[in-house]
Amino acid sequence: MRTRFIVTIIGILIPFSVALAVQFRDVPKDHPYATEIYGLQKLGVFTGDTNPDGTPKGTARPEDPLQRDELLALTYRANDEEVRNIYNNCFPDVAGLWSESIICTAKHNGDVQGYPDGTFGASNHVNNVETLKIVLTTLGFAIPKMTLKNQVGIDYKNVNVKSWYAPYLLAGVLHGLIPPEQTEDNDYRPEDKTTRAQAAYIIYHASMIPEEDRLKLPTEEDTEDEDEETEDDESSSSSSSSETNNDEEVTPTGATLADFPLHRTGQTGERGTTAFAFDLSEPGTVLVEAVNLTSASTGIGCFLYLLGESGFSHEFFVGYEEGGSCTIRAALRAGKYQVEVRSRSEGAEYSLDVAPSEGDGNDGFIEAVSLRVGSPKTSTLIGNDFEDWYRFRVGSTQSHRVKLTSAHNLSCAIYPAEDVDLFGFEGPSCGKTYEYPSGTYYVSVKKTEEAAGSQTYTVELR
Repeated sequence: MRTRFIVTIIGILIPFSVALAVQFRDVPKDHPYATEIYGLQKLGVFTGDTNPDGTPKGTARPEDPLQRDELLALTYRANDEEVRNIYNNCFPDVAGLWSESIICTAKHNGDVQGYPDGTFGASNHVNNVETLKIVLTTLGFAIPKMTLKNQVGIDYKNVNVKSWYAPYLLAGVLHGLIPPEQTEDNDYRPEDKTTRAQAAYIIYHASMIPEEDRLKLPTEEDTEDEDEETEDDESSSSSSSSETNNDEEVTPTGATLADFPLHRTGQTGERGTTAFAFDLSEPGTVLVEAVNLTSASTGIGCFLYLLGESGFSHEFFVGYEEGGSCTIRAALRAGKYQVEVRSRSEGAEYSLDVAPSEGDGNDGFIEAVSLRVGSPKTSTLIGNDFEDWYRFRVGSTQSHRVKLTSAHNLSCAIYPAEDVDLFGFEGPSCGKTYEYPSGTYYVSVKKTEEAAGSQTYTVELR
């Protein structure tokens, strides 16, 4: 057993017996995360707030956001990690902090790397995916490699399956570590700040998993037979408009091969997902339209991927959702594509159409307009024009910010291209300054509501 190093959130040692005696005034027994918070308290991991003299205040502030060094202290306590005072001065912004030895021990152990600019940002609030990465890394969980097949496990809204955090999110899902409220309505927000209560949920359930089981992923071998059944189910449930064809060929990713253009109706399979693969013989604009025929109120999602030789997609499109329908208008290069429809429950009846269409000349990666530093671009998404695309190139590592300004509620997302080295790259997202590694980046500006209306915006690279 490692030597337990107990330190409060503000760095003051308090007796274990005192920690157990505290009943937090702001965590009643019916609090959604009371089990996890008090479970960690009994383990001496979560001590709550303290006065300057080290005595407990009796509060836990469960809804407040958590700082990076606070999270690291909690996970090190949960894992009985020894913190050594000889490790210090590991980042330029941690000298003299109560958490310096914890942070530097974690860096020495390879549990944290810091930001691309060389700082750690101890007082920065952690977001949902940063929390997962720190907890999973510190507690020694195996992290899966992402494939087109297993990325279905993180088919949440707002999740980029090509992002740096995707493997950590998948591991969290597989081990049941995601707080329920974070995935309500199938909507996961990677950039949302993690509350202290949510962090307690993740750490508590992670620490309850035996060490030997942390190295196992409940996929592939454990679910091989189930996956085979799923492929059969998806194949049989994906039919033409008049009948089911059980002899259709299925790709290694579980998608049913189809001819372009395609029209299908059927029922969604496991996890509410059904996929089709098709070849596009020449560049062109296509229109994807998916409709939930079972219930408009529960909605439906649609996704379109260019299938690369590596098994990953560096070009993909997330549909505009409104009511019970989902739409993508995308300018595509020639190649093999996979289109998916996703409902919130299995067995939802759907219709899917993928057909040639006309665009406005800025509907995808191959039509992206060039962005240059200090030269803002103003444009309008007219009626039933869902998304515009931009690109910029970074020759060497540079600090940039992509700013979107609009009176309308538009979404903005940044996609690194294949020539970007994503190792250790945290981000990026619009509205924030990042140290961008060299390479090409694409920016999507998309409507989130009122598809029929015209919405003007300005996007700028700074």
